[in-house]
Amino acid sequence: MELENQIGQMAENVKSIKDDTTNAIADLKSDIKVTRDEMQNQIDGVLAAQKKAAKKAVADKKAAAEAKKAAKADKAPVADTKAKAK
Repeated sequence: MELENQIGQMAENVKSIKDDTTNAIADLKSDIKVTRDEMQNQIDGVLAAQKKAAKKAVADKKAAAEAKKAAKADKAPVADTKAKAK
């Protein structure tokens, strides 16, 4: 009888260890998902910032080119007027 009790106790211990392990794995999976989601949010934020910066750089370059073109156009008639005045 004593041996059967010991075997029964060992079986309960093994079941308890299995349950604890299963719960620990579930907790770990949950932590991994949270970490993955947080990392994805950070990556999305960085990509959005890069896209915004690239869009601004293109707009700034375009504005600079238009300003240069406008400055050139403003200078051309002045030069022609001076040439005609001579």
